Amino acid sequence: YYNKPTQEGFYQHFKALAEAVSIPICIYNIPGRTGKNIEPETIIRLAELQQIAMVKEATGQLDQASQIAASTNLTILSGDDSLT
Repeated sequence: YYNKPTQEGFYQHFKALAEAVSIPICIYNIPGRTGKNIEPETIIRLAELQQIAMVKEATGQLDQASQIAASTNLTILSGDDSLT
């Protein structure tokens, strides 16, 4: 969590994981803990990878969750207690 990757860094990290395993992957997007948001465009791009199945969306930004929902088939888990 001390690493603050670029959006391309996020993509390459999760892509490498998706290529290495045969189980569904959940992207954890918790900027309050990591100091960095995985932008909707990056999550949408990641959703094209077969192993990426869901995202724990804890930005507290309903617009971001709505954009992901409208553009992907990912399961979106609420990671923000106040919005649950």
